[in-house]
Amino acid sequence: MFDNVARRGGDQQTAGTQINEKSLRVIGSDLHVNERAEAYLRFPAGPQNVLTYETLRIWFRGRGPGWQEGDLQAFVKLGSDNDNFYLYRTPARSDTWEPEAIVDLETWRRLRAVAENRWLRGEPPSGAAECGTDETDAYVVCEGGYLVHLRDPGVNPPNLAAVQEISAGIYRVAETVSVPEAELWVDDIRLGDPVSRTGTAASIDARLAASDVGNLSLAYTRQNGQFRQINENPSYLGSNVLQAGGNLRLERFLPASLGLAAPLTVTYARTSINPELLSGTDLRGDALVGLRRPESWSATYTLSIQRSVPGRKWLTKGLVDPLSFSGALTQGRTTARIERGERQGAGTQCELPAADAAARIPPPARRTGEGPSSLASGE
Repeated sequence: MFDNVARRGGDQQTAGTQINEKSLRVIGSDLHVNERAEAYLRFPAGPQNVLTYETLRIWFRGRGPGWQEGDLQAFVKLGSDNDNFYLYRTPARSDTWEPEAIVDLETWRRLRAVAENRWLRGEPPSGAAECGTDETDAYVVCEGGYLVHLRDPGVNPPNLAAVQEISAGIYRVAETVSVPEAELWVDDIRLGDPVSRTGTAASIDARLAASDVGNLSLAYTRQNGQFRQINENPSYLGSNVLQAGGNLRLERFLPASLGLAAPLTVTYARTSINPELLSGTDLRGDALVGLRRPESWSATYTLSIQRSVPGRKWLTKGLVDPLSFSGALTQGRTTARIERGERQGAGTQCELPAADAAARIPPPARRTGEGPSSLASGE
């Protein structure tokens, strides 16, 4: 085959460079309206990810009657199987390869979101009659030459993140002329316009120390869904992580004569996920109505009060000095894709160690009644 020259109708004998290239020939017999003939390839290496490209480009050329009259159209199809697929069809000519068919992959994804929302709302399958198909038990959405066919949305839907098969063929849209046998040539299927989006990541750490009154620490990390290492695919999951903590010495605001130690400690953590795409799919998160975005936060407040300066009287030393009070309050909320929960707890504790109290209470003074003689012997 001669590159460009034969495709554009030039003279193969006088110009062009011969290259090792093969075209696909598809022949369909006795096609009626809304029927198609196709050749398909199921990828032997497993599902293929095409999310890193924006377009699919392909050359079509018909042969025989029906193409110039508009009865026949060429199509390309990506999908999981014969019941769950993306399809694009376009007119083809029998006298030239032009124009090149260019498929916008984003249009497929947008129409897929429409079908997915119908299914999530519990609506029955629809759209087959409007889009010219006979699968009444499938969710079908079409726009121009683009069509999405979704028969098993919860089992094996079409997915550009995991394309299992590709096919091309002939679609009969009208019957103005007799076409006993339709023939189509397909050449040079390729992906185009690589996605070029910048991945960003940011991290902030800060700490504030206010002498012996208190301190505050803060850590924040953010990554967008396009952030990735070299030779890795994007995760399509943006993340935000915030961690904060600090303590405050409340006794610094109380009279020193009280002799108290009252530290207040606060910790806070928050994590949120922004799904640009649902994990493992080609569905955009903002295209689905009512999608729960994973998020969680928790906060803990702890306060303890105890004596820091020993008392002077024996009653203060025995009963007040060993006494301590502590309290804690915990709050939090977690939101996942399929569940939502809240938690809250509080607790207080007051302690008076018996052993310490006995040790700190001084024994009463003993009187023997001997008076000076006892003192004299002690000397």
